[in-house]
Amino acid sequence: MMKRKNNKGFTMIELLMVIMLVAILGAVALPQFLDFRTEGKIAATQSLVSSIRSGIKLQYSQQILRCGGSNGAWPTLAAVSGNDILLGASCDSSEVTNSAEARFIDQASIPTNPMTTSGTVTACTASTTPAEQCTNVSGSGWCYDAASGNFWAASNVKSECAF
Repeated sequence: MMKRKNNKGFTMIELLMVIMLVAILGAVALPQFLDFRTEGKIAATQSLVSSIRSGIKLQYSQQILRCGGSNGAWPTLAAVSGNDILLGASCDSSEVTNSAEARFIDQASIPTNPMTTSGTVTACTASTTPAEQCTNVSGSGWCYDAASGNFWAASNVKSECAF
């Protein structure tokens, strides 16, 4: 009976092919994975903008119903920036007694914009579109137009601007 020599394992060519295949797949997948970070920031910014806009609309209604405000008079920049309707000339403490009711959002202050890492609210006018306006606001996280109640995110990326 003849004994066969049984060589187990992979050849060098097979190993190199597998390593090359993994490298190619990694090179294709890595840019896609890195893009998820930007998409996550955009989604977080859109969510925050939506929440703050809802809060501004709620406080606009509060001003009319509780504070005797006139229709079309949106909360002031100071009120939105400080997350407190009692700041500025919007309402006074006799009309809004609960501090939770005075806030636009539940947090103590307006959150930072994930795109710019700034929580500063800057006065912006309706003279330009939000997409044009937010690239002109340096160091700002948010733009607010007290005349129209418009609120949007500032960003250096023009396509991400008008959330």
